[in-house]
Amino acid sequence: MAGVYLHIPFCRRKCAYCDFYSVARPALMEPFIEALKQEIRQTQIQETVNTIYFGGGTPSMLPENAIVAILKLISEQFELSENAEITLEVNPEDVIANRLKMWRESGVNRLSIGLQSLDDNQLKQLKRNHSAKEALKSIELSLQSGFVNISADLIYGLPNLELSHWEQSIRTVLNSGITHLSAYHLSLEPNTLMFKQVKKNQIHLPEEEESENQFNALFQITESRGFPWYEISNFAKPGFESKHNSAYWDGTQYYGFGPSAHSFDGNSIRRWNHSDIKAYIDNPGKVISQERLSQNDKINDYLITSIRTRKGIDINDFYSRFPRTDTDYLAGKFNTLINRGLMQNVDMVYRLKPSGLFLSDAILKDILYI
Repeated sequence: MAGVYLHIPFCRRKCAYCDFYSVARPALMEPFIEALKQEIRQTQIQETVNTIYFGGGTPSMLPENAIVAILKLISEQFELSENAEITLEVNPEDVIANRLKMWRESGVNRLSIGLQSLDDNQLKQLKRNHSAKEALKSIELSLQSGFVNISADLIYGLPNLELSHWEQSIRTVLNSGITHLSAYHLSLEPNTLMFKQVKKNQIHLPEEEESENQFNALFQITESRGFPWYEISNFAKPGFESKHNSAYWDGTQYYGFGPSAHSFDGNSIRRWNHSDIKAYIDNPGKVISQERLSQNDKINDYLITSIRTRKGIDINDFYSRFPRTDTDYLAGKFNTLINRGLMQNVDMVYRLKPSGLFLSDAILKDILYI
């Protein structure tokens, strides 16, 4: 099975926290769509495609007939599994009845709605184009249109985010009818507006203790409401885990289309397209770079993805994949984490305990196989 990712790089404006490649150049939409189709036509995929994911950018800005045409082309070019998961990332302001109807008819069966916050002041600070009321209305409309598999995104660790409001936001979203929640701690990259605002002391990020309290509340509330975590930033009702994202964490082969899109052959080769829309339109699908993973790279990828998931690191599976690995290295690292109360070992499967989840980034840096 393989996954297909389509990067749609258009946005109405850049969000204050976003570092993904995107442009506010609607005049390029039509030539981009033609270039995307050309790249799809010239790609050979032998494996059955199990997931398709429209990401961005703002894929919901695509004309509805373009989504229909792109999915039709993919179904003609590649073999789709019978129950392929087809996800469209959408912004709340784009969710209206006629679009929802067209998306469903095109084959989209999963929506990922970028709420980000249920506080109007924070939404303005994030440079989002919707209000909290519109965010919740978009979920309501999606349900009314017949969508069952709906994910919502929230961000915590925001300036001036109070714990009580964060807890209420989680409960409100979980009660809205969604089946999946992605919740991310704010992470600022140097070329984002909010990074510059923090550097100039125009806004102030919360202390680590405040972020940890928000993190703990997230895990407690989702678990109690029937949305157990399956990856450190993802929570779902049983059976509604994202197949596409789970495939990334399992090391499954995937194909990326569009500017800046990445692909992986499921073994050793990663490659990525040009991160410039005009260059992409001129030469769609041109791989500007690729890398061959070393054995240590593969080991580290396995550790990074597995330790972030609820299933953890099955040490027997690990050593069957990497039989020449130094057995004492990981044993020493894991035992130290167990002694610190951050990890547990159940039947040779190592998982982070709740106390270790918030520290996962630091833990990952420590256990990487150099």
